[in-house]
Parts: sequence; C-alpha cells; structure tokens
Amino acid sequence: MPRPPDDLLVRHFRQLRSTRGTVLLGPEHFDEDAPDMDPSWFVDGCPLEPEAAVTAIAKRHGFRGPKAARTALRRALEELRERGDRDAVLLADLPED
Repeated sequence: MPRPPDDLLVRHFRQLRSTRGTVLLGPEHFDEDAPDMDPSWFVDGCPLEPEAAVTAIAKRHGFRGPKAARTALRRALEELRERGDRDAVLLADLPED
C-alpha cells in the first residue's frame, strides 16, 4: 500500500484527537460520486487518546502497526516544521515509542 500524504495523516490525527463522536477517515475529497463507505473508515468514541489515535491511523492506512504509523506521523511533523507550516502544532501530543 502506498504511503499516504503527510497532510492526510496530520488531518486524520487531528480529527481523532479533537472531534467528538464518530470520525470518518476517508479521502480528503471525492472526485465524483462518493464511493461505498468502508466500515473500517469510521472510528467511534472520539476524541481518542493519542496512542488510540495512532492505532486507528495504523489500521486505516495499512501500516504494519502503531510504531510504523508513529514513524510516518513524525516524518510528516518534520516536513511540516521544515516548511514552516502552522499545522505542525497539531502533532504536539504524538506519543513516543
């Protein structure tokens, strides 16, 4: 499975950490008609604790586990910081390994 874009990972982490209720972890937008919604795209009980958010991202995006998802999120964080992107603060509570 190809690596998801950094901005998508950051957006999904933010959604899981801040949205109340159920979060849809789908594509940023649909080109035409919305596809059938895969049940694995929905995460209930949000906002999640940071580690639970990482686990949900790992499952949704096909990472081998939470550690691989954390590595991708850290890489996204570094790329955001290098660009001076203000969204870098959205990953401030990313759990350590």
